Amino acid sequence: MIADKEVPVITCPTAIAQNTDTGKCTAKVTIADPTATDNCSTTFTFTAVRSDALALTADYPIGTTTITWSATDAAGNTSATCTQVITILGPIIANDDIGITVNGYVGGIAVSNVLDNDSLNCLTASTSKLQLEVTTLLPSGINFNKLTGEVTVDPNTATGNYTVEYTICEKLNPSNCSTAKVTVVVTAAVIKANDDTPAAVNGKDGGNTTTSVLDNDTLNGQPVVASEVDFTPKGVYPNGIKLNPSGTITVDANTPSGNYTVEYTICEKLNSTNCSTASVTVVVKAAVIKANEDTPAAINGKDGGNTTTSVLENDTLNGQPVVASEVDLTPKGVYPTGIKLNPNGTITVDANTPAGNYTVEYTICEKLNPSNCSSASVKVTVQAPGINANNDGLVTVDGINGAVAFLNVLSNDNLNGATINPSQITLVSNNIPKGIVLNADGTLDVAPNTAGGTYTFDYQICEIANTTNCATAKVSVFIERPAITLVRTVTFNDENGNGVVDSGETITYSFTVTNTGNTTLQNIQITDSLEGLIILGGPITLGINQIDINSFSANYTITQNDINKGTISSQATVVGFTNSGIQVDDSSDYKDAIKDYPTVLPSQSCVIKIFNALSINGDNTNERFYIQGIECYPDNTVEIYNRWGVLIFEKSNYDNVNVVFKGFSEGRVTIKETGGLPAGTYFYVLKYKDSSLKANQKAGYLYITK
Repeated sequence: MIADKEVPVITCPTAIAQNTDTGKCTAKVTIADPTATDNCSTTFTFTAVRSDALALTADYPIGTTTITWSATDAAGNTSATCTQVITILGPIIANDDIGITVNGYVGGIAVSNVLDNDSLNCLTASTSKLQLEVTTLLPSGINFNKLTGEVTVDPNTATGNYTVEYTICEKLNPSNCSTAKVTVVVTAAVIKANDDTPAAVNGKDGGNTTTSVLDNDTLNGQPVVASEVDFTPKGVYPNGIKLNPSGTITVDANTPSGNYTVEYTICEKLNSTNCSTASVTVVVKAAVIKANEDTPAAINGKDGGNTTTSVLENDTLNGQPVVASEVDLTPKGVYPTGIKLNPNGTITVDANTPAGNYTVEYTICEKLNPSNCSSASVKVTVQAPGINANNDGLVTVDGINGAVAFLNVLSNDNLNGATINPSQITLVSNNIPKGIVLNADGTLDVAPNTAGGTYTFDYQICEIANTTNCATAKVSVFIERPAITLVRTVTFNDENGNGVVDSGETITYSFTVTNTGNTTLQNIQITDSLEGLIILGGPITLGINQIDINSFSANYTITQNDINKGTISSQATVVGFTNSGIQVDDSSDYKDAIKDYPTVLPSQSCVIKIFNALSINGDNTNERFYIQGIECYPDNTVEIYNRWGVLIFEKSNYDNVNVVFKGFSEGRVTIKETGGLPAGTYFYVLKYKDSSLKANQKAGYLYITK
């Protein structure tokens, strides 16, 4: 048997060149097998390898791809290789452009490069591979750079939509071309005529406005240049009003006063349809007329008579004294009986007119301009016999027990120079405080338990024979009303640190004593109902509104009986005395100076404990309002008030960590947040529900130091 060792001879298929498939940047190519010859075999196995390593049937990209072929005969002999070239040609596409809108007043770039949306061989077109040509006549003001593809608009180009046609051709294949259009939109500059209200012009004298209506108008955002616009009035102007070429307004002499609205239009000369219209409010003012108030010399009401001066003597027209022939003088309103306004401007008071101050009004109107008027009042004094009421100095009265006839307000008053007989006058007070009584004979009474304070009120005495002949004076009364309040707070000391109340541990009571009355209290002492409670401190003296938080304290040792009861409850009493010997007292409250609730300390686990002192000094100690045990009662709210009762902090779900008060106001007080609240005494209110949903409340004073 003879072995076949001769290799076949292969012949590759012919080269293929075709365009990309429609709408694609690749092409499907039908590949035929090569041919082969051999000394023995007539059947062969062909092997093809693409230069891009893809399958033979895969789409072919733009450009050249080679296929390397080989043939193997039946004996396994492989031929030498041959290559087949596949060439795919890509498209050239020019797309239409719409440039950005360009302001024709200033010009600018409409299209940076028309090639940006064109393509060659499915790639963005560039001038390095393409030739640009303009195929239409360029409009005036439109520029096309064939080297860069940029389209620009010259300044001062008229508005409109401009179309430029261009063609791109492949430099390597000049017949491979595409044509597109560029649309350039040129707009006019914004022109704006703004409404004007020039300074008022005196219609009697006439004249021009001091400013032009063009002064506040704009073209392209800049003040209008008169040479760049056409300026015309719009509509029919009222008589006496004219628009000047300079833009000022002329008001003719003797033009009636009023507000005249006229319109004008400005149009850009470059674009005659680019216009704007505005209105001008021309204020024509009348000459200033001024009637001034008069207070002529008093007239005896029994005799009557005329005032010695005319009401016109201090009135003016156009800044000059009124000439009677230039104005009309009329009374205004209804005049009282016995009072008359005369044509010459004097006032007549009839005989036997009651004494008093009569205020009447009159009006003067310019005859040239009848609506140009002014009114003034005349205070006519009709004399009566002299009556005098004199103020009474400050008198001190006991407000708790009251007093009768402690002062007679008439004792220093007089009528016609003589001591007042109460039967000859009426005595009234419209603002006398509650608890003080003014009697008809002029004496004053104070009812028991009248609120303390300094009261100043008026009283009026009037002559019965001449009821308008009156005088008024003031009375000042100081009503002494002592009062005291006691707030007691409790602190569990937890000496063993286990967080619960144990027999033998102690509690400390703090006392806040406030003098809430209006007089000094002395010999102030505190007693307590809790057996075994030791109170330290006192007696003390407190001035008005003075608060004491340091003089008194108390300690108590917890017993097993207290723990068995579940609470430790007691109430203290404070007693004080005035200099006059009046005694006042108050039972303590655990949070509120007004109420009198006993102080109760729970003596079981999860006991709420208030740490009511903050030291905001940066040492990280006592720098938060700490409420021990509050974690057991998350359904809670905390409120904090300053000494004036203003809410400065309010939060729910207080937990000492995330929701916590650190000395900063979150209320209406005017304290900068970064500086914190000032040192002082504050008041807190804690409300919470226990495990049985029973509502509980704690309150007391909170002390902030720095």
